[in-house]
Amino acid sequence: MKEIEVWEHVLKWGLAQNPTLIPDPKSWSVEDFKIMRNTLQHCLPLVRFFCLSSKEFSQKVRPYQKLLNQQLYEDLLKFFLESDNVSSQNIQHKADINDNNFKESYLPYKFKLLLRGCRDGFTPKRFHELCDNKPNTVTFY
Repeated sequence: MKEIEVWEHVLKWGLAQNPTLIPDPKSWSVEDFKIMRNTLQHCLPLVRFFCLSSKEFSQKVRPYQKLLNQQLYEDLLKFFLESDNVSSQNIQHKADINDNNFKESYLPYKFKLLLRGCRDGFTPKRFHELCDNKPNTVTFY
């Protein structure tokens, strides 16, 4: 899954948890952003924002900047606007920032596929057999 898809699913999940919020962040109040930030507080650190393209960041993340920690947002701006800047908070790598492999080398977490419906079946029983008691899991459907 592309990182932008992860971000979009996180937003979709957050909106589902807060059905009174209108999907367009341009219409959100300060309180709406606080509600969504609280809902997503455990998900946001898992999104690899530095792996997005400049266009994805500008179009898909920037409208939600008030959800992000101010320092993270400043680091993201520097990263996308000034190619020689690197975030001290979120990027840990040995490659030069101009290296084309940079985005692939930044992997703060690893996904392990626990269940695939076409392989394992689509039943709730099978889901629970394979996924129960697994810490730090994310479910997409």
